[in-house]
Amino acid sequence: MRQLGELVLPDSIQWVNRNKWSPVAQNTMRTLGGQLVVFSNELNSGRPITLFAEEEVTWFDQASVDVIQEMAAQPGLLFNLTWDEENWQVMFRHNEPPATSFEPLWPHHDQFTGIIKLTQVA
Repeated sequence: MRQLGELVLPDSIQWVNRNKWSPVAQNTMRTLGGQLVVFSNELNSGRPITLFAEEEVTWFDQASVDVIQEMAAQPGLLFNLTWDEENWQVMFRHNEPPATSFEPLWPHHDQFTGIIKLTQVA
């Protein structure tokens, strides 16, 4: 099951950047003598999670879009994201606006494709 907060997401929704994140941060610098100094550490949070409802694969109805937009309108609020057997605490990724974006399949229609941008915080 895939769920954001209390909203059950379509099973066919895609997590497009699931395999594009590394749990390790690394920075390097050189000393005045030319030696390489490497700093690395494990990342415990901050993973970007982008969910995509693609046309002809997945869509949201108007009620789901309304719920998602209401959730996104609450700054700093945490939500539980369930993805099959895994669970994370997430918040909407407003630092890369827009955090949500929906387009109707046809004008004046209540089926939507769209993107939900989240950040894993715990």
